[in-house]
Amino acid sequence: MREGMSAIEFDSFRLDLEEGLLRRDGDPLRLRPKSYEVLCHLARHAGRLVSKDELLAAVWPGVTVTEATLTTSIRELRVALGDAARAPRYIETVHGRGFRFLATLRAPAPVEGPRAAHGRLLVGRDAELDTLRACLNTARGGSRQVVFVTGEAGIGKTSLVDAFLAPLVADGRVALGRGQCVEGHGLHEPYMPVLEAIADAGRGTCRDVLAAALHRHAPQWLAHLPALRAAAETPASPRGDTGRHVPRLLADALDAFAATRLTVSRASTSSVRSALPTFSPACC
Repeated sequence: MREGMSAIEFDSFRLDLEEGLLRRDGDPLRLRPKSYEVLCHLARHAGRLVSKDELLAAVWPGVTVTEATLTTSIRELRVALGDAARAPRYIETVHGRGFRFLATLRAPAPVEGPRAAHGRLLVGRDAELDTLRACLNTARGGSRQVVFVTGEAGIGKTSLVDAFLAPLVADGRVALGRGQCVEGHGLHEPYMPVLEAIADAGRGTCRDVLAAALHRHAPQWLAHLPALRAAAETPASPRGDTGRHVPRLLADALDAFAATRLTVSRASTSSVRSALPTFSPACC
């Protein structure tokens, strides 16, 4: 596949390389990050036998994992794709050697004309952008804002949000976090979209401040965020179960963190109902 492509398409599926999502007929499917990376690597080398060692090195660089970990990801991908190991349409197992991606790929046609962030077409959205900016200014003043961008698939919701967030991405004073409230496959975890958003926010310059707030107010949640746990002054107990603890603990931690900088949480969701758990503890 050509370098720099924004997406890879096959059958009814689309690998959105910029968004980090697998979509089926436009609807997002949840995959664990490593399973998504396995699929991307296989698709980029479609038709070629990819050895297990190559996949392990590409997806888990510098980390010692067993082949069982890779097998779990392959199984999750087959569930998401509706594939079968014995009669594969997408992922063929070459026993003892590796895997081969079988589908014929389509490269999406390039988009020409005026563009928003990340090269997406964006025309006639000034009013919507002004509304989002007004909400952001209200949040800057200390009042939480929960905003839903709704509409039918394909009308440009993601492009609108990308254009709105683009000026904030490079601003170290703003913490940006994203979670995905979408259909899931494979292993599940309580509050996964919330954990995804917090982990995403912790990848920037605010990592230490966020880790400190969680360590002080919600160590049970910090135990489920390895990267942030490593940044905390002292280790958090790994026994914490976010599914059994009051979400208020997390809200307290995010309140303390949001007092230090503007915090924006973004959720990709297939329904309003699924978005609500992600936004309920938000502090922006």
